[in-house]
Amino acid sequence: MDTNSPESTVAPSIKEEGKKISLSGWSLTLVTVLGTGLSLFHLYTGFFGSFPNILQRAPHVGISLALAFALFDVHGHWRRTPRIPLYDLALMAVTLVTSAFIVISYNRIMDLDYRPSHLDLWMG
Repeated sequence: MDTNSPESTVAPSIKEEGKKISLSGWSLTLVTVLGTGLSLFHLYTGFFGSFPNILQRAPHVGISLALAFALFDVHGHWRRTPRIPLYDLALMAVTLVTSAFIVISYNRIMDLDYRPSHLDLWMG
């Protein structure tokens, strides 16, 4: 292979960009719902204004991480299997539960007399 050709200078991640994701069934539905929800969240906050920092960041990071676990395999490549593995589903659940906990506990966390409980410490 010629080292001066444009193909040799392209990073492997860019070469994979055009590949098709082969999710199907409930995996595809889950990714569609998460992606649509994240898009609607960003459109809402873009139109009506952003929330306080924690309320803005927790859903953004939580849903984005869940999508990353769903769409990429362990090695950082696009997922080529039609189903999401159990360990990725577990990581998605932990991510979404933690970000939901932050949103639900926002008023208590921001209280001046806030003392973290054991659940707060476990949830992050």
